[in-house]
Amino acid sequence: MKPRHAATLALVGWYLMMPPMLGGNPPIYETPRPDLGAPLERWTVADTFDTASQCIAALASVREVPKNLDARTLTAEQLAQMQKSKKGLWASSDQCVVSDDPRLKGKKLTIVSPPK
Repeated sequence: MKPRHAATLALVGWYLMMPPMLGGNPPIYETPRPDLGAPLERWTVADTFDTASQCIAALASVREVPKNLDARTLTAEQLAQMQKSKKGLWASSDQCVVSDDPRLKGKKLTIVSPPK
C-alpha cells in the first residue's frame, strides 16, 4: 500500500446518524415519527467513532428501552428527557454510516456533540 492511501484510510470513521423527525410540531400535534425517506444528508450525526464495532456498540446502547415502557403514559417532561438522551422510542431508526459514504460526499452535516 502506498503511503498516500494509508493517509486516506486513516481519515475514514463512522457516524451514528439519526433521521429527521416528522410531526409533533404546531399547529398539527401528530405523534412524532422518523422520516426514513429523508436523504442521508438531512440526518443528524449523533456521535462519531473510529471503528464500525464502536458505532454498532453505541447503536445497541441507544436502542435499549426500559422494559414495559408504555409511551402513552409518559409525561411531556419524561418524553423530552428520553428524546434528549437519544434512548428508546425512535432509536430503532438510527444507523451507523461510514464517513466516506458516497451519499454524504460534499454535504454539510449537522453534528450534535454527545454528552461525555
